[in-house]
Parts: sequence; C-alpha cells; structure tokens
Amino acid sequence: MRTLSVQWKITVLAGLCLLFTSIALIGFSLYNAVNSQQSIQAMSSQSVSEKSQALLEAQAEINAREVKAYFDEAVYRSEMLIANAKFQKFNAEENFLPSEDLRVALDEMVRQAVIQFPSIQGAYLVFKPNQLDGEDSNYEGADYVGSNEIGQFATYWQIAATGENAVRTVLTKQIQNAMENAERFYCPLASGAACVSTPRLTQVGEAQHLTSSLSLPIEVDSQVIGFLGIDLQLTQLAKTVLDSDSSLFNGSGHVNIISLDESVIASDNTDIAVGSRYQSQVLSADQITDLMFGEQAETLWSADNQWLTVFSQ
Repeated sequence: MRTLSVQWKITVLAGLCLLFTSIALIGFSLYNAVNSQQSIQAMSSQSVSEKSQALLEAQAEINAREVKAYFDEAVYRSEMLIANAKFQKFNAEENFLPSEDLRVALDEMVRQAVIQFPSIQGAYLVFKPNQLDGEDSNYEGADYVGSNEIGQFATYWQIAATGENAVRTVLTKQIQNAMENAERFYCPLASGAACVSTPRLTQVGEAQHLTSSLSLPIEVDSQVIGFLGIDLQLTQLAKTVLDSDSSLFNGSGHVNIISLDESVIASDNTDIAVGSRYQSQVLSADQITDLMFGEQAETLWSADNQWLTVFSQ
C-alpha cells in the first residue's frame, strides 16, 4: 500500500511536470507566433514602402526627362532657324543679293515657324543695329520687312487669335529695352547663352495658354550679332501630369510640374491655377526652395510618414 502511494505521488508529480512543460511550450509557441506575425507585418510594410518609393522615383525621373526632351526639341528647332538665318545672311553677302530680299526671306522664315509648329505660340528674330546687312538707314519704319523705327531688323510673329494664322509685330527699341522683356531680349545678348523666361499666361482667342520664351544668341566669328527666340506653349505638359497621376496608385497622389521661380506649369489638381506660386500642404516654403536649387533628385517623407514627396529635375 505504501509502495502504491509512492508510485501515485511520482505519477502525479510527473504529470504536473508534463503539464507545466506543455503550458510553457504552448506559451512559447504563441509568443513566437505573435513575434513572427509582427516581424512579417513590419517587413511587408517596409517592402511596400520601399517599392512605392522606388516607383515614385522612377516616374518622377521619367517626367523630368519628358519635360527636358520637350525643351531640347525647342532648342533644336531654334538652332536650325538660326543656322538658316546665318546661311541666308552669308549667301546674300557672297552673291550681292538685295538687302530687301534678305529681310523679306528672314521675316517669312519666322512666320512659317509659328504656323507650322503648334507648340510655338510666337517667334522673334532680332539683329543688332546694322549687324544684318549694314543698311538699317534704308529701312527706318519699314515694318513690311520686319524693321523698326531705326531700321533695325526686329520681327516678331505671334499666333493669331483664331489660331489659324500669325500676325507680325515689329519690336521697337522701347519694347526691347523694357524691364519686363529682359529675360527674352536682353539676356541672350548679355550672357551669350540660351535663356528661358519665367512662364506667363498669354491670351489666344478665348483661351489662355501658359508660355515660356526660349532665346538663343546668334554668333558670327565669336561675336553676338543678334538673337532668335520662340514662345513655347507649356499647356500640353498637363497631359504628362495627368498620365502620371492616373498610373500611380489610382490617382490618389498629386503630380505637379513647377518652374525655377516656383510657378505651377501643370498640375493634376484643378484647384491650383496654372502660373500661380506652388504651395504644398506637406512641404514648407524653405523645403521647396531647397529642392528647386538643389539640382538633384530628392525623396522626403512627411513628419507623420503619411506622405512621400519625390522631386526630380
């Protein structure tokens, strides 16, 4: 009987040890399961975040290249027009062609550029006084050949209100010297380099278009003798913005193209007026300025980690 009692005690003790071990193992398993789930969730969240960031960075880079390509094409067209103008000037000098024929040909070249290319809202060709043919004194006030009040060749063609033709304006010295035109008419002469003006709204018929002027100097024998420029329509860049917005997270984010002076060129937000100063609900004014002048791609998370801003140029 005593032996049975000892065996019973041993059995009970062993059972209790087994029960304790089982409970410990179950608790450890539950702890591991919770930790594993948390780790998986954290890794999944990090993976989604990293992939989203990479996707936005790639799309921002694509958009930046599209904008650059748009302006590169404008530069190419301008350079071709300059090459044509220089050829006609050289040909007239070598073959003693009438200066009036030269001026008429150059004036028509500028007009055709405006008519043929929908993205060009206007084009201007200006030679310094007596730098075209040395005969400015014979063309004072001769606007029919693109010459201003002092005979300087300074023609400016712009798309007509109907959008179907172009109209000429002769650039007087007063217009050329006006402060508001310095980016277009003074910059290429002073810098000897290409200049891009601040975007501005222009009226064509009943519609307003955002335009920016690209002005390039005309050089002969390392001397700047004039400049050529085109008014480039920026409105169609809105398509780039809308396409990007629709392809990213079902349009739940925001896509904006802004100029160096922080003016809005295109936006997916219809409440943001084109040409207005860009303001962000996520970035401070100082952060926006730093991004604009940083000249490199940047990625910024908001303080609450709810918004990711990707900047590229």
